[in-house]
Amino acid sequence: MKVAIVTGASRGIGRACALRLARDGYTVVINYAHREDEARAVLDAIGAAGGAGMLCQADVSDPAAVRAMMRDVSKAYGQIDLLVNNAGIVRDEYLLMLIVQLLGAGRTVVMDDPTYVQAYQVLGHAGCRLLAGASDRDGLLCDTSQMRQADMAYVMPSHQFPMGTVMPLARRQELLDWAAERPGRYILEDDHDSEFRYVGKPIPSLQSRDRNDCVIYFGTFSKSISPALRMSYLVLPRHLGKRFHTQFGCYSSTVSTQQQLTVSRFMQNGDFERHLNRMRRIYKAKHDFLLRELKHRSWVESIYGENAGLHLVVTVRTGLSEEQLLCSASDRGVRLYGMSNYRIHQEQSPDRQKVTFLLGFGGLSEEQILDGLQILDELL
Repeated sequence: MKVAIVTGASRGIGRACALRLARDGYTVVINYAHREDEARAVLDAIGAAGGAGMLCQADVSDPAAVRAMMRDVSKAYGQIDLLVNNAGIVRDEYLLMLIVQLLGAGRTVVMDDPTYVQAYQVLGHAGCRLLAGASDRDGLLCDTSQMRQADMAYVMPSHQFPMGTVMPLARRQELLDWAAERPGRYILEDDHDSEFRYVGKPIPSLQSRDRNDCVIYFGTFSKSISPALRMSYLVLPRHLGKRFHTQFGCYSSTVSTQQQLTVSRFMQNGDFERHLNRMRRIYKAKHDFLLRELKHRSWVESIYGENAGLHLVVTVRTGLSEEQLLCSASDRGVRLYGMSNYRIHQEQSPDRQKVTFLLGFGGLSEEQILDGLQILDELL
């Protein structure tokens, strides 16, 4: 059985795509947001043609809803072979689905631990075998049993989420050498927060140093321009680019031509670079303010990820558990993100006197940052 999820299948090219997949032998899961009657009409047309399918309802602008939908479909059918998105929305999660479809399911992927949980879940639902790799302060270690088993590595060298590690040049070269050791190995380079680096010069991406066509480079404009834009990008090695066009050339673009042309002109005339420089100054001021204030707090034991990005990772010594601290802070209007939410494997013997959490600052004023820290002063 082959299973395809089709979003935006109620009319137009989305409907045609769903019917074509049914004719090709796919069980078609039609995801709709509002018009159940239109989605059911497509399902009836598939049934009349001798095909099979089902309906599901998930808002594709909500990552949690998308993950729940994929989990339910995987539970119902045991697999997801194809995901077609005609709803005008693109996120990194969809790019990962396309990459797995392109390379084939069943691959073994190494990831940092802790890691970007959405990527971990999407790769798992797509049929990949996932391994938690060993890391140090420079990022993913290359000479480990997990890396020797793997044929793909998912990394965020510009700013690893959630720890904030910026992978140095030497480790990047080790990773490229690992990929070149065996044919068919690939590095998935998620260009997370690369635009917002506050210390030192930017380090060249893995993709820019790739001489063996083994790096798949992707990212999004959600933070650099706006999350409302919902536009991502994917740079493939040449041999995969040809295969991509052959395999997915029938798909319509999920981002309007007008939006694409607008972003293109925004880049070509230099406005994008000027915008980034302006935002980098704004975020750096907030970053430096938060970092300076944290260093004055006696309850702060260590700070990570201070070189880039829109959050800091803080470890504190406290008599509270992570859950107790997060709940108490939330009751006072301060949202913290506990590190346990991002771990693949929970620590076997955690230090119950220490709690590590993320502090975001991108959307806050200095006054709001200070107010939040004063509440933490009272709790800790």
